[in-house]
Amino acid sequence: MFAKKSLNVLYAGIYCMALFVLVLAGCSSRSTLDDTAGNSGTSIVLTASPTLISANGTTVIDATVTVDGTATADQIVTFTVSPVIGGTFSASIDTTDANGSAGTTFTATTTGSITITATISGSGTQQTLQLNVGEGAANIGIISTDYMTYTMLGNGIDVTNIVVTIKDSDGNNAPDNTMIRVIAGERFVDVNKDGLWTEGTDSLVYDLNNNGTWDAIGTISATAFTSGGTVTVPYVASAESGTSYVLLTVDDNNIQASVEVTVLLVANSSIDADPDKTLLLANGIDVATFTMTVKDGLDSAVADGTVIQLVAGEEFRDVDGNGRWSVGTDELTGDANNNNVWDSYGSIPTSVTTTSGVATFQFTAGSEPATVYIKMTVVDLGMTSSIDYAIPMIADTSINSIFLMTDSMQIAVTQTGGMEVATIFATGYDITGRKVGAGVPINFHIIDQPGGVTFNDAGTGPFLTYTDAQGVASTQVHSGTFAGTVKIRASSGTVLSEASYILVSAGPPAHIVIGSEDCNVPYWDNVGEEVAIIAIVSDQWLNPVNDSTVVYFSTDEGTMKSHQERTKDWKGKATSTWLSGNNVVTADGIVWIYAETAGGTVLDSTFFYNSHSAATLTISGWQTQMTANGSDNFWITVDAVDLNGNYVIDGTVFKGDASHMTAVGGTFADGCYSASERVKVVSKVLTKDYSLSGGNDDGIGAIDMATYWVKGGGSVTAICTLLTAGTSTDLSKIDGQTAAAVGETITFKVIIKDRFSNPLGDHTLNATATGANPVVGATQTTDEYGEATGFSWTAPGIGDFTITVSDTDPRGLVDLILKVKVE
Repeated sequence: MFAKKSLNVLYAGIYCMALFVLVLAGCSSRSTLDDTAGNSGTSIVLTASPTLISANGTTVIDATVTVDGTATADQIVTFTVSPVIGGTFSASIDTTDANGSAGTTFTATTTGSITITATISGSGTQQTLQLNVGEGAANIGIISTDYMTYTMLGNGIDVTNIVVTIKDSDGNNAPDNTMIRVIAGERFVDVNKDGLWTEGTDSLVYDLNNNGTWDAIGTISATAFTSGGTVTVPYVASAESGTSYVLLTVDDNNIQASVEVTVLLVANSSIDADPDKTLLLANGIDVATFTMTVKDGLDSAVADGTVIQLVAGEEFRDVDGNGRWSVGTDELTGDANNNNVWDSYGSIPTSVTTTSGVATFQFTAGSEPATVYIKMTVVDLGMTSSIDYAIPMIADTSINSIFLMTDSMQIAVTQTGGMEVATIFATGYDITGRKVGAGVPINFHIIDQPGGVTFNDAGTGPFLTYTDAQGVASTQVHSGTFAGTVKIRASSGTVLSEASYILVSAGPPAHIVIGSEDCNVPYWDNVGEEVAIIAIVSDQWLNPVNDSTVVYFSTDEGTMKSHQERTKDWKGKATSTWLSGNNVVTADGIVWIYAETAGGTVLDSTFFYNSHSAATLTISGWQTQMTANGSDNFWITVDAVDLNGNYVIDGTVFKGDASHMTAVGGTFADGCYSASERVKVVSKVLTKDYSLSGGNDDGIGAIDMATYWVKGGGSVTAICTLLTAGTSTDLSKIDGQTAAAVGETITFKVIIKDRFSNPLGDHTLNATATGANPVVGATQTTDEYGEATGFSWTAPGIGDFTITVSDTDPRGLVDLILKVKVE
């Protein structure tokens, strides 16, 4: 297993607490990169960078999904925040990429502790992390809203009410008539916290029209005033689709806070056209029937009678949006006959209307081979949308075979330098082996590819084009962001060409990540032991770089091979070996490994522990007393570090021992993030009272020491007092004969125990007897075994007599009876 570790992981908690107190600034943490092959089930590694932010600050949230230890793509991950007023996400749902990674940007709106949860749809697997949001200088109030995102039609007409609640930092409603400043438009960072766009001061982060400055989107009141702690602000949609960010800001003597609400302005209508034929013969007779489904931007059917304008001919850009060719206004983009004039092809109705959101029409082919563009435009009730449907009209010519070739066998992934486009040619031949003429349709198909490859940036096919006068059809293949091999074929009807291949090469190194085979090795005193090191190098699109890329490795202690293997097999992997041996005075057992490529401009580092035997053991959870009953117990945690203060290696064995308790050893686990073991300490029933004071019973049966140690290493000792209970009449007794002759002298002893059978010493006993004769040696004290002897009694005459022994110790106060029959 190759694992990447960072000191940020170890010390992020300490650093973040310090920075929170000093400057309320962010503290960055990087995730652990861990190849967990062999683990079962679905899991999420959830990280934030930074983990400590100020109110209105942002952090990048990343969720990496693995299934059975393998990073998995196409997993839908939902991000939520608790409390719900804690902040907003740039996107609350994302799908994992090829590396199993889904991400979003979180903007905090309140201060305090915030919980981010990532949930995988379907499996229900969840992971959480905590964020600490500090109070900014102008963020001591709370603005909350039930809806952080609104969806509207971008028609310039619709209105929605944005309702917000305003509270002070104690959670009290804002006073009535508290002014709230409102602005709606492109997204920006309100640097000066005034609730307005300030040119030259604030920072624009979403520029819808790409004009380099902030613009309003939609219409909203500039101010509003609270009543009962709430305010309602009407928002009128803009006439275009896009995203409007509504910033609501309170700047009052008692409350300074802001919140951002997102308004999604969706297209006001859409058309989906489905013809019963996608290819027509240019014979003036062939007909295609089109069925159109027309919906508004909220996916509802448009009103009955909505008009759709229709026109068929050469391709043009409808500048004025009227659904017609307007001379001098519209722009001709496809001049099939090169006459610089737009021409119609075939016949089509001028318009149709909808019923239940559906309309149909028929297009009749013209008599000349060409590609006709049928433009369908909604220009009714303020809804404007248009689509073009290209349908070929072909000559009645048959292809018998297709020869396929390309002008380049290799192109580079996009935006990394080099050639990104290749042209592929398909030549059609008839049954006699002659090239077919112009106007014969040929489809190009991408059969296999690494991803992102398209024909003319217009999809993966089938991509339809037509032969020229030489019987050749062509198209361009555009690389995507993934490296690999593209397999392409051409077809015409049932005729299929042989496959042609184009290699999409990765770009230059842009990313590198390094990991070690082990996170902890016991080589501190060893020389020449090895640890395998691996680095993965990728281009800016995260494709493995081309083979033979060299990675240089170095270390701060021990010895490092500068490189062992260049990248190969199109996997971007380069390996090396670290060799043990303490060769510098600064060695501390934290071995840093560095990897770099591209002249040192792409680099990364990781570390692992080079540990020694356990030098220091510590105990947590120890209890200083328990009852000596053989069942009383508690759990402790034993931790261990080596002479450098680093965790000892996983599997290090330690032993435990005690006199009057059961104290067992164990095995220290992990070694990467801790070296600890949880063991149980159990009391015993005592055979003696080990705490005699010469006075009354002190309630202590023994004071025991438990010791835990590692062979050849450190140890730790802890003390526990074992307590006894009071005298038990069931387990205590008078040990003596129960029958005697007249004048016979009998002796007896007394045994005192508690209810757990522990002997009780220091108990003072007084013995009395019925009849004329007293007990000789009537007062005695129990010893360490809980026994008292020296009692004797002489039978005075025939009859039944009773000997009573009273335990006068404060922990006794019971009477024991011995009945003696004298005959």
